[in-house]
Amino acid sequence: MMFISMKEGIRRKMRLSLYTIVCICLLYIGGCVQTKSLVQSAGIGDFESVKHALKSGEDVNTLGKYGSTALQDASFSGHEDIVRFLLKNGANVNFKGRAGMTALHYATKGGNKNIVRLLLDNG
Repeated sequence: MMFISMKEGIRRKMRLSLYTIVCICLLYIGGCVQTKSLVQSAGIGDFESVKHALKSGEDVNTLGKYGSTALQDASFSGHEDIVRFLLKNGANVNFKGRAGMTALHYATKGGNKNIVRLLLDNG
């Protein structure tokens, strides 16, 4: 009896492991979950996803769900490394989103002095 339950336990672990491997593979190729947009990634400071989105051909000046750009969201949230990266990749400093504000407005509103200076130097 004990031998059978150990054998069943091993089978369950193997099924779980196989399931985990398949899920990881699907996540890697983007088939299991919806990937974050460029704007979402910039706003939360996910630098790797920002790089991936641009490498995949997403427009650096695209508008997100709420009408702001990645540069505007990163500026507001204080992600200076992402702001620098977006600027190097052609983000429009003077672009006004749906709210009529530029990245400079967002950086000021977020209280991010270093980003304000960076945007002024690039605008």
